[in-house]
Amino acid sequence: GTVSSKNGTGSVSGQHAYRKSGIYTVRLTLTDSSGKRSTVERKVVICAGQAAVISGEGTFAAAAFGTGPGARKASIGSFAFLSEGPGAGQGQVHVNVGGLALRSSAVDAVTVDGARIRYSGRATVNGNAGYRFVLTATRSVKSGGKDSIHVRIVHTEPGTNAEVVDYDNGTVTAGTTGATGPAGGMVIEGRIASASN
Repeated sequence: GTVSSKNGTGSVSGQHAYRKSGIYTVRLTLTDSSGKRSTVERKVVICAGQAAVISGEGTFAAAAFGTGPGARKASIGSFAFLSEGPGAGQGQVHVNVGGLALRSSAVDAVTVDGARIRYSGRATVNGNAGYRFVLTATRSVKSGGKDSIHVRIVHTEPGTNAEVVDYDNGTVTAGTTGATGPAGGMVIEGRIASASN
């Protein structure tokens, strides 16, 4: 890549050709002349196929969730999802929110209903298997409106078989602020798209 700077400001440019569809992490690390480093990451969704494509990536306002030791503070979450062609099996979902790094291991269903896209399936969270998720992405139908992301992550407690909700930004929990209700968190930056080629 190329780095241009003057008086402490500048820009970076570069390019890379991806040969395969998928969700990739692009990481940029800059080191200044005194040795100080700064790193930023971004998920990118690459669609290389010719079939119907459902994809999205970006950041969203992640509401606080829960109380006590497992509580998640309000933060900025990130999402990326991709499906190409018929069937859900080829889908991928990545979500980072409240200290939870979810990676889909199997997408069981992908549904598109107008402006709403819904993924559900099984996942790992922070490298541990045994989680289920639902991600609902809703495109705004108003001009200038904001898209939203609703994420629900659960697991089954061994021994009791009780469902434990690890995160749900569509649930209002007593004692928390910033909960957004059933619509989920507003997309701050990014895109939600579905198209047929």
